[in-house]
Amino acid sequence: MKRMLWGVLALCLGFMFTGCGGSGGGVTTQGPQTGVFQDSATQGLQYYGSDGVRKTTGTGGTFQYIPGSPVTFAIGPIVLGSLSGKAIVTPLDLIPGSNDPTNANYASLRQKALNITRFLMTLDNDGNPSNGIIISPTILTNAANLTQVDFGSATFDADIATVMSTLIPTGTPAFVPSVVAASHMDQSLFALYSGTYKGSYVTSFGDKGTFTLTIGSDGVFTDCSYQNISNSDSGTFSGSITANGLITLQADIDSGTGNLNLGTGTFAATINQTGGSGWVKFSGTMVTPTVSVIVFPSSGTLAVSTTQQFSAQVTGSANTGIIWSVSEGAAGGTITNSGLYSAPAAVGTYHVVATSVANPAKSTTITVTVVTLANLQT
Repeated sequence: MKRMLWGVLALCLGFMFTGCGGSGGGVTTQGPQTGVFQDSATQGLQYYGSDGVRKTTGTGGTFQYIPGSPVTFAIGPIVLGSLSGKAIVTPLDLIPGSNDPTNANYASLRQKALNITRFLMTLDNDGNPSNGIIISPTILTNAANLTQVDFGSATFDADIATVMSTLIPTGTPAFVPSVVAASHMDQSLFALYSGTYKGSYVTSFGDKGTFTLTIGSDGVFTDCSYQNISNSDSGTFSGSITANGLITLQADIDSGTGNLNLGTGTFAATINQTGGSGWVKFSGTMVTPTVSVIVFPSSGTLAVSTTQQFSAQVTGSANTGIIWSVSEGAAGGTITNSGLYSAPAAVGTYHVVATSVANPAKSTTITVTVVTLANLQT
């Protein structure tokens, strides 16, 4: 059991790390691929490749990239950062080292990435980034005569105040505090970590084995188990991961820690036995990302007999198909395959449901309030 314990600790660390960096895996296809910019899913953000042609991210934060080629994200002349195109991009990806606690400059790099997050959250058109971030075309127009912002400057808050007054001259919103942005960014990272993992391990004792675990959207491990293939030993363990990739594991009286680097998508770790000379080396991969459905907007209020366009983002599956429905049936209105909801003629509270095609057990229900036109205008 003691030998297996060390194997589990190390293996979990390695496995987790691969999962966290899974979005950066190699792609051999050279044609255009679709990625997602995810702070919250960010629509209206400018991006361009090596050809310099500017486009804006679409519904759900989607953008096109060529694997292996650079992609730059910007608000007018304000460049947020560049990287080699991949399926999921976060502000942390734009600042190398910002999610690696072992980096000597980790604190300042993370704050720089956090300032990018604060900037995007403040630009959101409805001030509610939990339902996605939408940057209006007017902001991009207003940005034309601005200059580059230093997101790592010690005077960033003062500098960005002037920028914001230009981008949103009327009703300039208060800049999102670091503590709020940090919580928001952490939730986005946990969503990237979540999934089912499997891997194998080898110890200095000559033991070999396999393990499986699931990471939830809160960073807590569930369904963690291991099996020694050298003998019949097996068992369970527990653990968790912080938003910056720090893992804590517990099995019986033994515990272990490790660091994951989301930016590089690689891992290397060895666990040394407390009070002994044993060690464990590990490797593993994410096998099943946790499927989740996010609907934009996350609620709606509209007049009777009018329409509202909804969109949905599916994470954790290559199949992004959605089945739209209304819980109340025809009495609650209708919705098309593309998410266009038509309100009924009767006022009331109804519920639109977006269900994943890949995993029908995963769905999101949003509340729609239908009122008279007179009440909507008051």
